[in-house]
Amino acid sequence: AARQVRDTANQVQALFGLSNCAMGVKNFSLALSHSFEALALAKASGKNSILLLAYTSLSEVAIKMKKGKEAIGYATDVLHYAEKTKTTHYHLLGLMNLAEGYALIGDQDKRIAYLKQAMPIALENGVVIQLDDIYRSLYEAYESKGDYKAALAAYRQHVFYKDSTINLKSNKVLAEVETRYQTAQKEKALSEKQLQITQKDLQLQKSRQYTFYSII
Repeated sequence: AARQVRDTANQVQALFGLSNCAMGVKNFSLALSHSFEALALAKASGKNSILLLAYTSLSEVAIKMKKGKEAIGYATDVLHYAEKTKTTHYHLLGLMNLAEGYALIGDQDKRIAYLKQAMPIALENGVVIQLDDIYRSLYEAYESKGDYKAALAAYRQHVFYKDSTINLKSNKVLAEVETRYQTAQKEKALSEKQLQITQKDLQLQKSRQYTFYSII
C-alpha cells in the first residue's frame, strides 16, 4: 500500500511537471488535461498530500488561463490541504494564488487581504522570491484602487526584494560556475596524475624489456 501511494505521488508530480511544460509553450488545453488527470489519481488515492499537489497544479493553470473564479476555487482547495498537511510552502502558494484569482475578477480588496496574509509567512521563512511577487502584486492592487501612496510604498519594497532575488540568482550562478571550475581542476589533476602513472608504467616495462634483452 505504501509503495502504491509513492507511485501515485510520483505520477501526480510528473503530471504537474508536464502541465507546467505545456503552460510554458502556451498549450493550456494540454496543461489542463494533465492537471485533471493528476486530480483523478489524487482523488483515487485519498491522500491529502497528493490532493494538495493536484489542486496546486489546477490553480496555476486556471491563473494562466485567466479564469478567476476557477482559480479561486482551486486555490481554496490548496489552502485547505496545505493546512491539513501543515505544509508552509503550499500554504503560502495557496494564499498567493487566491490573491491572483481575486485580481482576475477585479476584487482588489480581497486580493490585498490575501497578500497581507501571505506576507508574514514569506518574511518568517525568508522566501525572497515570493516577497518580490507579493509586493509587486500589492503595488498593482493599490494602484488599481487609486491609493498611490500605498502603491509607491509597495513598489519600493518590490524593487528591494527584486534586487535581492537578482543577487540570489547571481550568487547561485557564481557558485555553480565555481563548482564546475573546481570539478574541472580536480579532473585535470587526476588526469595528469594518471598520465604520470601511465608514463612510469611504460618506463618500467621498457626497463624490464631492456634488462631481459641484455640477459639474452
